[in-house]
Amino acid sequence: MYLPIFTAALVFDYRIGILSGIIAELLIDVFNPSPFGLTETHQIQASLLRAIYFSSAGLVIGLLKNIIAPKTNHEAESTPISKNYSLSSWEDFCEQVMNDLNSNQIMKFRFILIEVSNQNDLLASFGMDSIKKLNDEIILTVRRNFKNYQLLQIRLNTFGLVLFEIRQDIKKLSTLLEEPIIINGIPLYCEISMGEASYPEGGQSTEEILKNGFLALNEAKKHQKPYQQYHSGLSNAEIPVLLGQFQNAIRNNEVDFHYQPIVHANGEVCSLEALVRWNHPVKGLIPPDHFITDLEFTRIANILTYYSLETNIGRMEKIYRTGFNLDIAINISITNLFQVDFADRVIDLIHKHHFPAHHLELEITERGFLANDLQCIKNLQTLIREGVKISIDDFGVGFTSISNFQNKDISAIKIDKSFVDDIHINKNNQTIIEGIIAIAKSSHIAVIAEGIEKKLEKEKLLELGVDCLQGYYISKPLDFKTILKWLSKQSSTYPQTKK
Repeated sequence: MYLPIFTAALVFDYRIGILSGIIAELLIDVFNPSPFGLTETHQIQASLLRAIYFSSAGLVIGLLKNIIAPKTNHEAESTPISKNYSLSSWEDFCEQVMNDLNSNQIMKFRFILIEVSNQNDLLASFGMDSIKKLNDEIILTVRRNFKNYQLLQIRLNTFGLVLFEIRQDIKKLSTLLEEPIIINGIPLYCEISMGEASYPEGGQSTEEILKNGFLALNEAKKHQKPYQQYHSGLSNAEIPVLLGQFQNAIRNNEVDFHYQPIVHANGEVCSLEALVRWNHPVKGLIPPDHFITDLEFTRIANILTYYSLETNIGRMEKIYRTGFNLDIAINISITNLFQVDFADRVIDLIHKHHFPAHHLELEITERGFLANDLQCIKNLQTLIREGVKISIDDFGVGFTSISNFQNKDISAIKIDKSFVDDIHINKNNQTIIEGIIAIAKSSHIAVIAEGIEKKLEKEKLLELGVDCLQGYYISKPLDFKTILKWLSKQSSTYPQTKK
């Protein structure tokens, strides 16, 4: 009788072993009753003792099995407590979970995308074998720390973690993966980003949940956060559509430029900054902050920059013919500086329009100017040798370094609007700007304050010693025809603006 009990415990587990012991005793009572002459009390005692012996045997064998032969099969280990799901593809999961939702077997679950954001760098440095081992470590970390889950392979560097017990703490996963992971004896840093979109709050269908999960994941990566939960404010479905329309918009002359004057401390106009505007046939005038940030890190940024240079250098010829001796300031992107032929193409445009190179000013954010890339440096040096002015835009926001002042090739810095707002009453910003101006002047770098909207702001900035002013208080950005009229009015007050 012990043989079937041992077999049940070994094949299954200790619980089946205990149950087999009880069943064995019941079978003995039916087919092999106690000898005649035993009292009823003795018969009951004998049955209980056999049941205890049999059940104990099943328990001991089952426990020994767990100790001697622990689970090594990852697929079995990944099976959730109440769901017969295994590591699978997104398509398989969709079919399975929709069946459960339709039959009301589950009411809600959490869906978390887990991405190794720097996997391309790791792949290029260490190869595919290391990436597979890295992914295995992530899978094992999930299995050790979560229960009642399903783990999906979305793509090479992205997993989908489905939690059916929704109160589990997902944020601890990023903490667990912050430490370097040892692969082939090498400690590798894993940049883990996670985005969550759960059912039903994050979407009513698996397709919607996946889409919103990626929205949350992109938000986490964009702001260097380990985790982001989806909410309706993250929706940016319009951006890919707008970017898809942008090249045609340039061809159809929907993209134009407005010009905001920059004036010296004495009020004389010294420069115009060209600011892109999009006259969308359906949405009307779209301001640059609605698309420039997303466009800047795409190849479309190169198309826009060359279009801007061609258009605005050509228009400056007309301004010069009317007698104005002004610079034109044009914003460029860091992606432009990575292009091998960028400087050469800019110089070709200057020569094509017989444009004085020293009247062209290219504005670059600090992250562009500080890019530690040989091609970026080469482009900047080539442009500067030609006589093109280089200025740092949005100075003071995130990348400020005093080493910038040591570079004699910078012609100007533009103090960001965030430091200018209410400068007349903000003592801290007054101290900061005063220090920036002192260092800039000692390095022969001009200081431009942008975003001026109040008379008191202008007066305080002049008191602090800025060289040039820009903002709505001076003039809002104007289209080309209107800026020509504005300049004509200025010429009566400041005739020295003309040649």
